[in-house]
Amino acid sequence: MFGTPDGEAPYRPRPAAYGLLSDTRAKLAVVRIAEETGTEHDLPGGALEAGETPEAALAREIVEETGLALAGTPRLIARADHYWIKPDGTRLLNRAHYFAATPGGDIGGKIEDNHTLVWLAPEEAIGLMRHDAAAWAIGQWLRR
Repeated sequence: MFGTPDGEAPYRPRPAAYGLLSDTRAKLAVVRIAEETGTEHDLPGGALEAGETPEAALAREIVEETGLALAGTPRLIARADHYWIKPDGTRLLNRAHYFAATPGGDIGGKIEDNHTLVWLAPEEAIGLMRHDAAAWAIGQWLRR
């Protein structure tokens, strides 16, 4: 469990899936997110839609955020919950599934204009993650 609830309001459970995708240079796919309050970094991924499996959500989110397809079947490597208050004030208990996955080619389909794909050394990515749970997941991935 990461984060601490502030006790002011309930946190809505939010199932989510995130990918740890590495390229042939052992760099990790990270999305740089431009917000009004500044720039943040996260693993590509996000919330499951109604009726969606974590694996299907991962594939969809990777395309939406990066334009990349997944090659092969993602492998679950970790799960973690973290409390999170979004910039709009929404309180979430993010119930994250973290998958090791192989990136395929760029198939287009990127729709999140404020997300930019960057490839970083895992050690650098750990220090940039906006959520401690994502940094922890990178550590789990490195230990595989």
